[in-house]
Amino acid sequence: MSATEFKVDGCALDYILEHGSELMAHMRAVPEQENGRTLGVRMYGIRPQTVFDKFGMKDGDRIETVNGISLSSHEQLLEAYGHLRTSRHVTIQLNRSGSNMTLEYTVE
Repeated sequence: MSATEFKVDGCALDYILEHGSELMAHMRAVPEQENGRTLGVRMYGIRPQTVFDKFGMKDGDRIETVNGISLSSHEQLLEAYGHLRTSRHVTIQLNRSGSNMTLEYTVE
């Protein structure tokens, strides 16, 4: 729809969630900390034309929240992942090159 708004087929999202470990083999997600506090998950190795690129994510993005759930702990990361399976609308807050931005996904 735009550079920050996307429509996602529900079957495609289910596939991504079910095969996440295979997709993650092509990139790295690393918790990022500052002064002992986890800020989010930094994404590395996102290449053009991959699923993550098509969903608006770029190499070096730091995902900070998913649907308002902070990714500041392992428990919250699991909670956010669980919400992805049932949400019809997903909002991701991230930091790209020092600037905050929002990606919006509507699941159809």
